[in-house]
Amino acid sequence: ESVAQAYGDVEFLVATSLVPSTTGSESERRQLKAVQSWLSASPSVQVFIAAESPTHLEAFKEGLGDASAGRVHSLPDVEFLAFGDEGQPGFARLPVVPDMVVSLERIAEKRDWGRKRVLVYSNSDILLYNDFILAAAFVGSRCNFREFFVTGKRWELDMDAFQGSDSWDWLTMRHQSVVHGRPTDMWHIDYFAFGPGTFDRGMPRVVAGRPRFDNFLVANARGIRVDSSLALIATHQAHTYHHVGFSEGSSLSGDTNPVLSQENPGKTHNERLIRESTEPPNSSWVSYKLGTLTNICLKLKYFPQRPKGGLCLEWRLCGEQNLTTMQQRPNVHFDEEALCTQPVTN
Repeated sequence: ESVAQAYGDVEFLVATSLVPSTTGSESERRQLKAVQSWLSASPSVQVFIAAESPTHLEAFKEGLGDASAGRVHSLPDVEFLAFGDEGQPGFARLPVVPDMVVSLERIAEKRDWGRKRVLVYSNSDILLYNDFILAAAFVGSRCNFREFFVTGKRWELDMDAFQGSDSWDWLTMRHQSVVHGRPTDMWHIDYFAFGPGTFDRGMPRVVAGRPRFDNFLVANARGIRVDSSLALIATHQAHTYHHVGFSEGSSLSGDTNPVLSQENPGKTHNERLIRESTEPPNSSWVSYKLGTLTNICLKLKYFPQRPKGGLCLEWRLCGEQNLTTMQQRPNVHFDEEALCTQPVTN
């Protein structure tokens, strides 16, 4: 309701992809909950899903029930790259991120010209609430809905640790994320809002679902870039990584993430493409610390294609230099008057 009142003329187009999973699996339940959170954030949200199998997408839409009617669609023209050996642990087919961005921009171009639009990418296990939707619309409205980028830390929440969590409403979920969850470091992002023209269409063909793709986009976004970590909440549903080939006893996401800390084909692919896009070639990814939220405004001389300039901002609750207020007032929603927007210096 608050989104409709403030930005009733804004449409939100969310792109994601499905992890292949069996009906009723933990992966499917996480994905269903994530998409349900987006649809609940605003009646103006439309979700576009990249899935290799139309049958898989239709089955997923059935799991969403009536909430998906007319609001969940296929994201076309997205290539999936194969990593690992088919039939072996760790095999995966992962969507190419530039294809997802371009496809979403083309969909936006073809829709009703009378509406303004905010584009969103999110991994399919991230819960987003109406505070993020409002913030994205607020930034977009200041940028003529072009060339802006809003992101932030995610909060890890192990919902399996709480009996009855399946029945939580979104306000409770957001509350529990702050009270019982934990914020991740500045590398883990996995979601962002942006406007058309924010990313160069010739960017490396990195894949979603493996490290560095989001860090690359943070580093190379055009226009105004906003780190909302100290004001807004996004919940990552904590999980292990045995579904992508690591041992079933591997630690939960947000701790020692094996997908990030151990070699795997998708990670190697992303890091190789990003290294090759820098000057000099083959430079170390980690040594430049590119694309963390800490360096969201860093002028990266090793990325010659990255536009110069741009205003970098950080949102925080006014008067707060840490998360104290967020932890004490976890039910607070996005309020333009309650937030300070400060330049970020690096």
